[in-house]
Amino acid sequence: MTDREDKLQLLDWDDEIDCAKSGHQMSQKQLIKHREAWERLEHNLKKVLELPWEEFDNPDSGKIPRALDKVHVLHRDIYKYPILVSKNSGIDNSRIKHPSLYLNNGLISVAIGYGVLSSKKVLGSAKDEDEKKEVTIKDESAPRFVSAILDYLHGTIAFMGDQLFAINKQQLIKLSESSLGKRYRTNQKSLFQAEDVMNILKFIHLKFGLEPVKTIKTEVVAAADFQIDFKKREIYKDTLPKDDECYFKYFEGQNYDCISDLALTYAKFLSEVTDDPDSLHNASLQPTYQMLVSCGLIKKDKFFVSKSRERTGKGLRNGIISSLFDTKTVNLNELANKATGAMAWANLDGKEMYLATESAGLDRQLEIMLKIIATETVAQGRKQGRDYSEVDLSGILSIDTNEKVLFSSGMKSRAVNIAFKDRPINETDEERKAWFDPYAKPLTENKAGGGLAALFHSFIIWKSSNFKFKFKQVEMNNFTGDDAEFDDVQVYVMDKMIKGDEVVLITNNEELKQLLKETYVGNTKKSDRKKALDEIGTSERKSQVVHAANPERKSIRHIRKINPKRFQKASTAYMEQIMEDAKFISNP
Repeated sequence: MTDREDKLQLLDWDDEIDCAKSGHQMSQKQLIKHREAWERLEHNLKKVLELPWEEFDNPDSGKIPRALDKVHVLHRDIYKYPILVSKNSGIDNSRIKHPSLYLNNGLISVAIGYGVLSSKKVLGSAKDEDEKKEVTIKDESAPRFVSAILDYLHGTIAFMGDQLFAINKQQLIKLSESSLGKRYRTNQKSLFQAEDVMNILKFIHLKFGLEPVKTIKTEVVAAADFQIDFKKREIYKDTLPKDDECYFKYFEGQNYDCISDLALTYAKFLSEVTDDPDSLHNASLQPTYQMLVSCGLIKKDKFFVSKSRERTGKGLRNGIISSLFDTKTVNLNELANKATGAMAWANLDGKEMYLATESAGLDRQLEIMLKIIATETVAQGRKQGRDYSEVDLSGILSIDTNEKVLFSSGMKSRAVNIAFKDRPINETDEERKAWFDPYAKPLTENKAGGGLAALFHSFIIWKSSNFKFKFKQVEMNNFTGDDAEFDDVQVYVMDKMIKGDEVVLITNNEELKQLLKETYVGNTKKSDRKKALDEIGTSERKSQVVHAANPERKSIRHIRKINPKRFQKASTAYMEQIMEDAKFISNP
């Protein structure tokens, strides 16, 4: 027997292997694992080929088993190149130098040959007069849907409930229809589009019900030596990650002692930059709320708004939190633009956090865009092949703004406000940097550690709140800088209420009627009037009121406070403005 023929012989899997002789480092234990993986994949492939594909509702369903017939799982032994096993006793096995594709489920990898089997002649030794043949493949490119099916059969991707995940790494990846299309690069020329591939996988899973090769922990965030289980609501110290487990989030190299210390730094930073205890409470709970939504334990019904002047730490905090999540910065103008909108919406698919940084005011059209992101879980995306794909919008919106925050009624109930302290007016860049550095450096130099510290701190606050999210009502300061401008009606109403009037009458008040008529004009006068009164925490009503000018307590039109906190901020800003004007007049 020639040396070549000797190398082509299949080894007895139960024999002792001398790896040193082969020059290829693979233990018998590894070979046994490869054999088990090969047998499992061969078994799974056979089962899928036997499925009643006539029941799959697609005109090209017959092409699926036909394509799978060309799949050949390659053997692995101590030598470099895997073995293509002949299915004909008169034809020898061969080695494949370049397999068509590889499958890796995070535990073990296998090589695949793809194409129609044939044979080729191989010359024997000089003493052997008979010609030998070995099996070969007429190599083809495996269709993308075949790659997806094989990944499912090998355990690279797996279903848990109705959700599909990639589990070949220690951090799982949620696969939506759109992200599945990106993963397997389906396009308009593909036989099966992303939606079709998802339906094929669901059909196989429904009929086959393959169990994941790893334990999928969708509610666990794991680090080097501790884990946070959000379903069990526990932090487990001295708990190491396992190869056969897959976690919702995995932070390699982050240990408990370091993160718990860093959480104290984050807590101090948060208490220094937030404007009031209620804002501190809301900001502290945000990371845990977002994590619970992201891992599917609760449905989203809130979005977060951070407000202050420039350079107050709100952007730094959002950056720290966003490191925990698959985050996409939202450009509202691109979403609203007809030319760029479809692509911009598609780019939001499957993200866990949407960060909108707004330095300009929000008009009605842009607020509509924000409302969709903040409140909807699905939106129509761009066309993929024959159909429009759905965009998964299950992530949480976080807005970072310097502008007025006054949402419509549909948004108010969902907004969680976080007010930040404005920095001293005359503070220099050097002074600001010196103040922030003790927090910014440790929390951002180790980006993953900073995010995990924020989550650790948030979990502790959530636990101290009896695992409830009782977000506080925070009234933003919308009256700083250029925003501290009031129209004549607002000034009139605040003057009256500052002097002690609980309500300001409109009925029989000719002065106010004239101001209303002159201040709000045009087609939008009613909405402008309503908005202006709302800005200072008041509203127009018609009901019975107790007032010296209404001794009979008739039902009359009047203006009253509906938001005392907002009125207080507005009236304080108004009084400060009056005092500044008085100083200027006395000392121009």
